[in-house]
Formats: sequence, C-alpha cells, structure tokens
Amino acid sequence: VMIDDGSGAMEMEDTMVDVYAVHPQLQVGDMVTEVVGVMDFGYGSYEVEPRSAADVGGTSIMEIQAAVNGTEGECASFGSPYEGMAVNVSGVVTGVMYSGFFLQETGAVHAGIYVYLNAGTQRDAYGAGGYMPELGMTFWVSGTVLEYSGLSELYPVTDAVNVTVGTAHVTALQVSTGMYGSGCTAEMESYEGVLVEVRGAVASGYNNSDAGYAHFYVNDGGGAVKVVDFLGYDAWSSMMLEEGSELMSLMGVVHWMENEFVLTPRNADDVKVVPGSSPPPVEIKSYSIAEIQTVQSGIDGNCSSFASPVEGELVSTSGVVTVVQDGYMYFIEDYDGGAYSGVKIGSVIGTRVHAEGLRIPEPMNVTPGMFNHSAGCTAAAEMYEGVLTRFSGVKIESLRDEHGQVMLNDGSGAMEMEDTMVDIYAVHPQLQVGDMVTEVVGVMDFGYGSYEVEPRSAADVGGTSIMEIQAAVNGTEGECASFGSPYEGMAVNIVRSAGPDRQEAP
Repeated sequence: VMIDDGSGAMEMEDTMVDVYAVHPQLQVGDMVTEVVGVMDFGYGSYEVEPRSAADVGGTSIMEIQAAVNGTEGECASFGSPYEGMAVNVSGVVTGVMYSGFFLQETGAVHAGIYVYLNAGTQRDAYGAGGYMPELGMTFWVSGTVLEYSGLSELYPVTDAVNVTVGTAHVTALQVSTGMYGSGCTAEMESYEGVLVEVRGAVASGYNNSDAGYAHFYVNDGGGAVKVVDFLGYDAWSSMMLEEGSELMSLMGVVHWMENEFVLTPRNADDVKVVPGSSPPPVEIKSYSIAEIQTVQSGIDGNCSSFASPVEGELVSTSGVVTVVQDGYMYFIEDYDGGAYSGVKIGSVIGTRVHAEGLRIPEPMNVTPGMFNHSAGCTAAAEMYEGVLTRFSGVKIESLRDEHGQVMLNDGSGAMEMEDTMVDIYAVHPQLQVGDMVTEVVGVMDFGYGSYEVEPRSAADVGGTSIMEIQAAVNGTEGECASFGSPYEGMAVNIVRSAGPDRQEAP
C-alpha cells in the first residue's frame, strides 16, 4: 500500500499483518494518524512493515474526546471538536449492551467513547444478531462523531471489526465520588466513557424502576454518585447489597445520561463488598413535595443545578396520585397543587403506601412557550415538573416522530407532547398538522433535555366537545330550526369510544 504525508510516497508492506484484512474499511484518500512498523528493504525500495492492526491507527479516541475551551456548567460547550466528522478508531471493549458498547484506548482520561450501533446491527432481546463485541476484544470501528444530549458517541457506525484473538486489559482509573456532584465540568468530561474505580464507598438508595434502569448511590465521603444498570447488570440485587453496605471497590464505565455522570458496572467482578459489613441505622426524614422539589439557585441551561436539595436521602412524603405510568411508576401532587407540587414515584416492591380517597388537584393553566423544547431546563419551567398542567387552544405543529413526540404551539413557542401513557394517534387518528386542539391536560415531565407534557388518556387531548356542538343558543320553542348547532358548517374533531359500545352513524 502506498502512503504519503505530502513529503513523498513510500510502501507499507503486509509481511506481518494483512492491513486490509484487519482494516477492511480503509479507502484511497483516508487519513491515518499513525503508522508504526519496522523498516525493511526489498525489491529495490524501503518499506515499513506494521506488526499488528494496532500499528495502523485512525483518529485517536483521546483526540475525539478532548473538548477545547469547555465552560463549567455549559454542557454543550464540551462537545467533540470532531462532531459530524467520519473517523476510524480502535480500542478495547470495556462495556457491552445490546444497542452498543464502550471502546477505550488506554487507562487514561479522554480515552473512552460510546459506540451506538445502527438499527439492524444491534443484538435482539436474546443477544443474537448484529455485531457481537465482548469485554476485552480489540475492535476497529468506522463511524461518525455525534453529540447526543451532551454525550459524545460514534453514530452511525459503518463498520466494526474484531481485530484480535483473545482479550486485552484496560486499567481502571481511581476516582472519588465527590468528583461527580458538580454536573458537567472539564474534570468529569475527561472521564466520559472511561473505566474507573471507586474505593471505600457506602451504598444506599436503591430504586429499580426509574425510567427502566435500576440504580443506587455510593459515597466515599466526598459526595454521592449514581450507579446505574445501563449495561444490564444490577449490582445491588446481584450482590445482595443493603442500605449502608460497605464496598472495598466498585468499577464501571463513566456514562453521561439524563444530564448527569453516572457509574455503570458490568458484572460481579466489578463489585467488591467488605465481608460482614453491617449497615448503620437508617433514618427516614419527612418532607413535603415542595420541599423535595423546590430549587433555590438553579441556572438556566445547567440541568444538574436543578437537582433536588435532598437528592440521595431516604424520605417520606404524601400527595394525591395524578397519573399512573405503565404500571411501574406514578406521579403524586400536593393536595392544593401549585408550583413545585408534583413528583414522580418509582413503584418499588416493598414501598409503604397509605391510600385515602381524595380529589385530584385542578390542573395549572400554562402555555407551551413556558416549556420551549429548544430552551432546555429553566428555572421558570422547573417548578412545574411533576405537576398536572393544562394547555388551552394549541395547534398540532408536527406529527409524531420516532420517539412518539408531537409538537404543540399556541403562538408562544413550541413544546413536546409525549405518548408515554397514551398513544395519541391511536386514540385520535384524525389529528393532522395544523389542527387546533381546545385543551391538552397532562403531567409535566423532563427527559432527553426538554420538558414534555404527558396526557393520561384520550380525554386529556380534547378536540371540540360534543356538548359545545349541541348547546344551541337562544332557541325558540316550537321553531326547531332555531335549535341548530352554533358550529354548523364548521370542521371539528370529536372523541368517540373505540370500545364494544361504539355505534357508527349512518
């Protein structure tokens, strides 16, 4: 193969490794950051002979992850300088899930990245199909650098090849849990995608139903960090941890998700428990929902600054259930409603619940502009998280996307309506872009960088009510024509039952 850096062309010889067998994606014109090999002479010319796939390098992961001039608290400023560019990288697989894997070059900062596999190249629910990386394999990956909700990743992937036989080892970097508590910082950004180890920490706060991922917290005295089963390993359940269990060490890959850095252990080898550690007495404090949710000093755009002032504590609270979400979690709200009055509850087996018959708080009247999807997290919107809200006179601005989101706008700004609890287009198939909806009611949630209203049923997304159509104004007894509908001649959307009692009009 001929290589040239502009100073002149020379030969790269495949005497020791077939370069195109281990890097089949290489094309004429590709830039290679580095070629290492022994210099030989044969057939009248000098030739460099690489020893293995690792000697022919693409773009280094450290170059991709080394953000320039990032500003503390402004997560978007830590984006990769290679964003949008096609790259070739190689490294050791340090974590695997069905939809992707973590790849790391060395045991150093900036050396790891998440590889998100395209549809069709992912494994199915049974672990079959697609690319099959395993821990310790060395992979060569071709893909595009993408910034997704603050996470640098490779997507789409055009090729992924296992280039070694056997396994390689990456040394975990030792860190303190106190590093995690400050949101997006230059220090924590350098550990994104990197295998790390925490020592001498205490475990607490297990929850197995938050957005589908089980999690708990560990604290070595410097502050709490969330441990998430993103890679499919629930360390708390598997290791039979308890409140206050002491850990000799906990390893995992640092991952950015839901606007915070978390630790993601991979298997039982990553968790070392102090033998016979006895949990200390557990104190459960009582707070109102407002005390749990009210943030005094949140900074617009810095989502981690809106964290609860009692995050990581064991608490008790009370409120009215406003919605049940997929049977595994629900929202409750203070009896009198208002700002900061709602919170999401994970429906964990063993949770003590006291139930009484109470009225549902009246939804708070708000506008889409208060939750503009492009504005991210703001102090003005944060106070409504978990609260039952009402939007009046909104227009359907876009059809449902692949995530089930519909954009609403009343002229004040666009926001998302999410189908987490009800498939809007299944119950209202007639809705089209441009339709006016008289009212949308739902609980306000936050996910993937924006606020979203989540209706609870078909009745929460109202078109024109039949009662409005049928309520004749100033009808005169005996003059039947005077009782005509005030909507005569107007196009309307109405909700009709799809159940067995539905009757079709002739």
